[in-house]
Amino acid sequence: MRIIALNILVLVCLFHPATARAQLFLEDGKVTLAVAGGEHLDKSLTIANTSAETVHVRIYWEDFKYQAPFDGTKKFFPAGVGENSVSKWISFSPQEITLPAYGKQKIDYSVSVPGQFESGAYGVLFFERTGANLKDASGLDIITRVGCLFFVEPKDILRQASIEKVTVKGQNLSGDFVNTSKIVLLPRMVYYIMEEGGMVKDRGELKTLYVPVEGTASWELPLPKDLKTGHYSIVLNVDLGNENVVTKELSLTKDVSGQLTIDKAST
Repeated sequence: MRIIALNILVLVCLFHPATARAQLFLEDGKVTLAVAGGEHLDKSLTIANTSAETVHVRIYWEDFKYQAPFDGTKKFFPAGVGENSVSKWISFSPQEITLPAYGKQKIDYSVSVPGQFESGAYGVLFFERTGANLKDASGLDIITRVGCLFFVEPKDILRQASIEKVTVKGQNLSGDFVNTSKIVLLPRMVYYIMEEGGMVKDRGELKTLYVPVEGTASWELPLPKDLKTGHYSIVLNVDLGNENVVTKELSLTKDVSGQLTIDKAST
């Protein structure tokens, strides 16, 4: 399914039908490019007007960085201001367009990375409606824009991370995912809880984290409420992408009083 990324005002449309008359749609909500140092690429993406009226659109760059609680929340910056900005390596045209009713247009862009390219670079290309703004029920202007995230990363870069500071908090395990890579990581974390005899007691997947370059994000693993007294093994398999996996094995004990503890030697 194709995704519209960063549609800043979708919720307003539920309460203000007029906004539905001038919507922008991106066929690509995210572009990921793995490139070698000194490489040059020419590509394009398509913006569409899904409404029955003509729409004027301004196109511009901004930088972004994932923010705590690292659930996909982003902070935006002017182009070139944020850390690991890709804006200096990408050019695009045109910068303003007029889309007829139900029309589409390709936006061409070029990527040129330096010869020494050792860490990921990121940004978002925004498409913002200009001209007569729509207004909400209180009379405030509504800004309509969609954006395409750009991830430009060194080809075959090492993806590495660690699981640290694992503790028990109530009925949950918690800990830190530490990104020691030079790129953004979106780890897929799967867990298994096994009884002493090797039988699987529980399994599941944790929420996806969006961890910036060399950033640290917290995670939580809900433990089954019906754990019996005894010893358990917990295995965390963390897929970092490109066949890079981090595995963490933990020893959990539930004593006769119901207290849960993690063997410190396993953390």
